[in-house]
Amino acid sequence: MEIERLSCFSMTVGDRPGKLATFVRQIAKQEVSLLGLWTFSIGEGKAWIITVPKDPELFKKVAQALSIECAEGACYRISGDDRLGVLSTILDAIAEKDLNIHALDAVAVDGKFGCYVWSENNEIEELGEVLGLSS
Repeated sequence: MEIERLSCFSMTVGDRPGKLATFVRQIAKQEVSLLGLWTFSIGEGKAWIITVPKDPELFKKVAQALSIECAEGACYRISGDDRLGVLSTILDAIAEKDLNIHALDAVAVDGKFGCYVWSENNEIEELGEVLGLSS
């Protein structure tokens, strides 16, 4: 299994048709490649976009140039061969250390497994240790 700590960025935008398409087109024009992208409505006409760019420094420069306000954080990407119980093993290890998961997205495609895991910012280092990464 491969585990990486990555930078992620979140932003609140208007929840309107085409808003996500515009955002993705704008950053693609600036050659920003994304490893992950999530969005969902948060109510009151707002949506939340979360990105994991391949090059965080480039993303920050492009976001600033486009006047996109975003918050930077960290997450972990876990990937490997899909096997029964792989997600359960990861979650059990996290639960044993009494860490709270802020968010998790997981998918399996063509025999491969991948997930992104977020914790509270004050627990991100400890989460990495639980996942097998040293500080």
